[in-house]
Amino acid sequence: IAGVDICKYYNEDKDIRGLVLTCMGELAQNFKAHAKSDTTSILSVRGTHDIFEIACVDSGDGIVTTLRESFIQRGNKVRDCDILSKSLIQGVTSKDASSGHMGYGLWLIKELVLASKGELQLFSEGYFVHCHNGRIKNGISPYWKGTIVYMKLPLTKAHILVEFIN
Repeated sequence: IAGVDICKYYNEDKDIRGLVLTCMGELAQNFKAHAKSDTTSILSVRGTHDIFEIACVDSGDGIVTTLRESFIQRGNKVRDCDILSKSLIQGVTSKDASSGHMGYGLWLIKELVLASKGELQLFSEGYFVHCHNGRIKNGISPYWKGTIVYMKLPLTKAHILVEFIN
C-alpha cells in the first residue's frame, strides 16, 4: 500500500516499527506466494506499544499438501505429522530454488517468537505447531483444509529482536 502508513502509532520507535512491518510482510507474503488455488486470505492485526498480534487464515491448499509435494519431488519422504514442524526450519520451502523463495519467512517468525517468549500457532490439514514461552509442541488438531497462523509478539524486547531482521 504505497504511501499509506499502516503503523502510525509505532513512529516513535524504529525497532518496534521494523518488527511489526517485518512480521506483517513475511506472513502476508507467505499467504500470497504459496497459494496454489484462488482462495481468499484474511489477515487481521492488532497491537499496543507492548504487544503485536496477527492472524492469517486461508482455505486453499495447506502447508502439509504443498510441502509434501515438494519433499516428494526432492526425493524425501516425510510423514504428514512432521511436515508442519519442518515448515519452521530455515531453508524449507515448497517452491523450487529458481523461484527466489528461500524458506525464510516462517523460520524468522518462529525465531522472533521464541526469542521474545511470544506465541505462534500454526494449523493446517489436521495438524498444529504451537510455540509458546520458548517451547515448541506439535500434534493433531481438528481438520482445516488451508492454513491458519496466529502470532503474538511482545514488543518490550524489540531492541533484542531487531538483530534477527537486520
